[in-house]
Formats: sequence, C-alpha cells, structure tokens
Amino acid sequence: METTARLGWRGRLRWFGVFVVSLAVAWINFLSTARWAAEPGALHGWRLPWYGSALGVATILGIWWWRRPNATADGGRMSGFTLAAGLALLTAAFLAAFPPITWTQIPFYDDWPGLLQLTANGVELLRHGALTGWNWAFLGGYHTSSDFSQSLAVTAYMPFSLFGPELGFHALLALFTVLVPLAVYLDIRLDGDDQMTRLATGIACVLTAGYFATIMRSGMANSVAGAGFTGLALAGSHAARLGRRWGGPLLVAALTLVLYSHAAFYLYAAVLLAIEALFYRSWRVACVSAAGLSIAFIGALPLHWEILRYPEYFHANNLYWTAPPAFDWAGFVTNAYYATEILTRPWRWFNDYVGAAHIWLPVVVAVALARRSRPVFYAWATLATVLMLRLNTPQLGILLSRELYLYPLVLAPVLAYFVTKLPTRPAVAPAVLLVLGLFVAVPFTRVWHLPNVNAFNEALVEHISRARGATVLLENNPHWNMIATPGARSERSRFNSHYESLLPAATGKRFFGQPQDGFHRSAFRAHSLAGGAFRGRAIADTPPAEFAETMRRWGVANLFVWSDPAIRYLDASPLFTPVWGADPWREYAVVDADIRDVVTPNGRARLTRYDGLGATVALEDVRARDHVVIRTHYYPAWAATASGRDVALFDEGGQLAFSAPADGSYSVEIEYPRRMGLVAMSWLTVLVGAIALSVIGSRRRPGAEVVIDASPAEIRS
Repeated sequence: METTARLGWRGRLRWFGVFVVSLAVAWINFLSTARWAAEPGALHGWRLPWYGSALGVATILGIWWWRRPNATADGGRMSGFTLAAGLALLTAAFLAAFPPITWTQIPFYDDWPGLLQLTANGVELLRHGALTGWNWAFLGGYHTSSDFSQSLAVTAYMPFSLFGPELGFHALLALFTVLVPLAVYLDIRLDGDDQMTRLATGIACVLTAGYFATIMRSGMANSVAGAGFTGLALAGSHAARLGRRWGGPLLVAALTLVLYSHAAFYLYAAVLLAIEALFYRSWRVACVSAAGLSIAFIGALPLHWEILRYPEYFHANNLYWTAPPAFDWAGFVTNAYYATEILTRPWRWFNDYVGAAHIWLPVVVAVALARRSRPVFYAWATLATVLMLRLNTPQLGILLSRELYLYPLVLAPVLAYFVTKLPTRPAVAPAVLLVLGLFVAVPFTRVWHLPNVNAFNEALVEHISRARGATVLLENNPHWNMIATPGARSERSRFNSHYESLLPAATGKRFFGQPQDGFHRSAFRAHSLAGGAFRGRAIADTPPAEFAETMRRWGVANLFVWSDPAIRYLDASPLFTPVWGADPWREYAVVDADIRDVVTPNGRARLTRYDGLGATVALEDVRARDHVVIRTHYYPAWAATASGRDVALFDEGGQLAFSAPADGSYSVEIEYPRRMGLVAMSWLTVLVGAIALSVIGSRRRPGAEVVIDASPAEIRS
C-alpha cells in the first residue's frame, strides 16, 4: 500500500480534506445528539468525556499534520495493536452480554425466546430428515416454511446435538459473533498486505462489537449470521478469482448458509457480487458468482420449496395487514426521500455502525475513487449498501432494511485503507482509530436470561396449563402497530420479551395467537389477538357474537388477555365470563365453548398424536362419508391414509377436513411431506457444485488477477 510518506502534495491534500470533512461531521453529530443520552452506550453517556477528548486530540493533531506536510507513517505496531484491541473489545462485548453463568439459560429479551424455540423446532425436524413441517402450536397451525428467516436450524444442528438447546444456542452465538471479522481477515489477507489485514480485521471487530447495542441485544442473530455468511461469500469469490482451490467451495457454502439463515441477505450478497464483477470488469468473476448463487439457491430449495409451490399461503410484505391492490409509487418515493434526507441530519444518527458509515461517508467516496484494490471494492460495496438503504420503505416490507447490518463487514476495509493514508508521526492515524473505537456503542450489559418461562410468570403458565381444551387464546404483545386503520394504533407491549413460543412446551396447549412480533408471513395471520387488535382492526370493531363464534369454531374455551381494549371488550359482553386476574392479565371463559380438537357429526374423534410431520386422528363409531374436521388450518401439502389407503383431504371453511372412509372405529394418519428426495438432491448439488468450482478455480494461475495499489513504476520494479 502507498504510505503517507510516499504521497505527493496532492495526495496529502486529498486525504487531509476528507479527514477534515468527516471530523467536522463527527463534531456536529457529537454536539447535537443528546436525544440518545438514555440509550446504553450512547455518546452522551459514560463515554462523553472520553469521546469528546478523542475528537479534540484528533482535531489538534490534524492541524499539526497540516503544518507538517512531510509527516510519516509507520503502521506496523499500530495495526497489531488495533487487531489486539478489537479482539479484546469483541470478546468483552460477548461475555458482558452472555456471561458463562447464563449459558444454560434462555435469553429472554425481545426476540430471543422465539428465535431459540423456532431453532430448536427446526433441529428436531432435521433429526427426522425434514427441513420444514407444521407448527401446531400457533395460528391454528401453520407451515414452518413461512418462518424462513427466523430459524437457524441448519447451523444449529451440530451445537444443539452436542450441547443441548440452551448451551448449544450460546455456542452458536459465539460463532456468529466472529463471522464478520473472520470474513474480513480471510478476504483482505489474500492480497498479502499484513498491515492492512490486521487493521481491517481489528476495525471489523470494533464495528461488530456494535451489534451488541442493537441486534445482539434484541435477538436478531439471524441477521448477524446473514451478514457473516455474506462476508464469507465475498472472501470465497475473491479467493476463486485469485485461483485458490478453496474459493469456489467457500462461495457456495456461504451463500447456501445465507439462505438457511436470513434469505434477504441472499439478495444483498447477489448485489455485492454483481458489483464485484463490475469492479474488476471480469466476466469470469460474474460467471463464478452466478454459478455460486444458482447452486446455493438449489441447495436451499428444501427450505423455500413451499413458498414457491404455494405462494398464496405466504405474505412477502409483513408490514401490511393486507397489501394494497397496486404498488404505492407516491408513498414509495416519499419514503425513499425521507430515507435519503436523514443523511443530512447528523443529529439523528445514533453512534452505531450506521452512524459511523454516515460520518465517514466522505472517506468512503474518496476511497471509492482510488486505484483498484480490495479495500476500494469494499468502498463500492459500502456505497451500494448506503443506496439500498434509501429504498427501505414500507412498500417493500423489510426486504431492503436488514442490509444495514452489513456495515461492519463492508466499512472495515475502507476505514483501514484510509488509516494507512494518515500519518503516525504526528499520531493522526492512531487518533482516528481511537475516535472510531470510542464512537461505536457497546453497552457492556447482560442480556436478560431466565431458566424457563415459568420464571417469567408462573401464575400465568399455571392457569394456562389448567385451561379447558387443547387450545387457548393468548393475547400477543406486539411492538408493531397491529391496526391497519389510518390514525389508529394497537396498545403498546407491556413486556420486553416475545416469550409466547416457550408456552406450548411448558403448558401442553396450542394457542390462538402467534409466535412472533408483527404480522406473520403465513396466510393465517388473522388467527391472533394482539394489543387489542383483531384481524387488522380494533377488537371493538368485531361484533362479540362473531368473535365468540370464532372461539367456539377453533375449540377455544379460555382467553388470556392483558390490553385495556381487550379487557373492556370482554367485560362488556355476556358471552365471556371472568375467571381469574393478576395484573395485567385477565382470564375469561367462552360461554358454551366447544373444546373438541376434532369435530365429527357422529361418534367421536380426537387427536391422539401430533408433531411437526404428522398426526393420528382416532375415530370412534363414525359413519362413512361423515365430514371429519381437524381444528387446524387446511394446507395443500398434507396427505392422509387409513389402513394403507389414501384419504382425500379438503378445505372446510379454512380447516383441514376429510370424509370418513368407512363406518366404525379406526385411525386416520395425516402426514406432512419430508421431501427427503429434494433434500438429498439439493445438498448433493451443493457438494458437486463446490467441487466443480474448486476444480475450475485450480486451473487459474494463483495471483493472476492481484491488483496492487501502487504506481506503474512501483509495479515494474
């Protein structure tokens, strides 16, 4: 790399200019962000005097640099210290959030309980040779393929099998924590610049530690995994371009794991790989990337097959109760404008990796205009991420929102490149690193853990366990607005945890409710009451008789609610009787409830067994051609047999039904497809594709396309 000592006066002026501009923006941000003072890790918390002092020192050293244009750089020790400090910070952040004493407990804050339980459910399906199945416990039953971005079953299979769910989950989180720095290390070291590698990896550690103020505090480890595997895919692509045998296999494996972690990052990875091909002006890079993306798509088909096969049972946009009949272009443009406007509002930037990207955006632009090298590609990738985030609008759901978590990955090499342009005598480069290290919010607070859901609310769990019937209504505690009516809002959550997913195992019940925040992606999203909202409207807008009939039809006898609108609604109707209360919870019984989980006009029927891949319906004294209705949602993937003969299933008002094939008492087995042939074909494709790309890559002379950031005279020498 070209050091400060080798820069001409124009080069020094250029980097000094972007340094001054970014420093000025940093000062504006620092002096105008008091609104975030209460947030853990905010600039105006404990770090205020330290960060302010670091900015002051950087400013003074910058003036000194301007007065000493022949300042020199010697970044060897600085890069080693940056790497060591970054690793120490990242380790401390993880251990502060997840101290070892908590590793056998359940992370209980925000989305953590749901993510853990959905992952455990997915691992159980994997043990039976399937990647998707049926979740009986929520929404009247739903296809788990609609949880496509919420399960980490494939990556969790080994740690869960070795250590069990709780300890295995924490081991998985430790792995995810190091993915981004690992990806940066593998990628940058391919160019043989040890100083740049250490700097970029150290900065990546610092920025990744910022996850613990945002998504690693809230339980979105699937996004952390998506960002990390995207980074590994870029490292694999870089290695394949340079002829490394391991590059193609890493590209394929990483892209496949992206789809098995968070499918939105597959889109982001595709965009970055396309930019990489454009950056290097290489059809070969484009072809290898396209092959990797195609192989990974096939490799993840078992998880997404049902979305492609039955799209009518899946909602892509989970920010709307009902998607508008036509795309709202006016709203889209307006939201895109406001997403762009925030780039000019430093007082609205929190001190996380997004704020860092905004402050150092002039540096990113300057690096993007430098001679071609791997960090310059990452400047292009950073600018692409900035542009994609301008399209983060409700009209596109959350499709273009999660890419902000790529900033620790794409920004680290850019800032490392910039630091190598700064002098170490005077110590401008170390000062910039100190400013960055003190800027990124790391709260060093423990994520709330509990041993089980009983420890959260033992009385609630006990009363749900004693409720009549197999299904109860549990009011969800959403953070999102669940009322679609303009100007109206559902009651805000009174709890800081989406613990609902843990209740089925603890109570043995199924729930008229859902296992996550917001609108579920399945077509069965209406099957819940949340914050006083029912079917996208205030509960008061639904006639009590209609609501009571819905409860009877789904076998619900007891309702557990907490919101004021729901309590007022049930208190006002004689169709519901108060049973129990412990603030804020109230339990009501449905008058004349029908608690059967299987309904037949003659004889009796019941579920004697059910799991994610099937159930047994025991029939007693039924008559041939009786309509037997199972109180779970109809879904076309189901199949049924009786005494080895197929039984036709059909939709009975949204519920799964069949006609009794004979008189008498017998059992009907309903089965959910394992699709083991599809699983075998998909994973075999990944294996063969990885081997093929490895062979193709080995035929290329290693180092054939290395681009060195140096002058032609230096290259010739």
